[in-house]
Amino acid sequence: VQRTHLTMDELLQQLINNAKVDCEEAQRLVLMAINGLAALHILKAQMDEGAELYRTSLRLMESNEREFRADDLQKLHVFHNLWSLVKQGTITGRTLRDDSFPREAEEIRRKYIAEACTKVKVLEEQWHLSREEASQKIFALAKVRTYLVIVPRLAKLAK
Repeated sequence: VQRTHLTMDELLQQLINNAKVDCEEAQRLVLMAINGLAALHILKAQMDEGAELYRTSLRLMESNEREFRADDLQKLHVFHNLWSLVKQGTITGRTLRDDSFPREAEEIRRKYIAEACTKVKVLEEQWHLSREEASQKIFALAKVRTYLVIVPRLAKLAK
């Protein structure tokens, strides 16, 4: 087993990176819990409480965004559900930012669609290459099979 030695700076950077990943995961779990509670309040027709929890979730994401990345799907969840509450007029308080929720949600959707389309194109190209390679191998096998069938027949005729 080969051992890798790290300098103190490299070790420190690795510890920082590990702590950052741990914090992002903890934030993800907290956001999941807050969003779940918000959804439960809405199901119980407690719209203002649900909206306030979604706003809490949004504040948490934004207050930590310099240090920790929030999941786009969690953001989409918040934007979509807050906008639904706002446009239905079922909550008493509004903020200046409320009207930006549809645009922000659409940006996230477009990003996901673009990523999915790129992945589909890459997979399609790989499929075409694999298909072409398989066709060539099948053609080569057909040649070998033909050779294996014809040569013995020719040998019989030559006798």
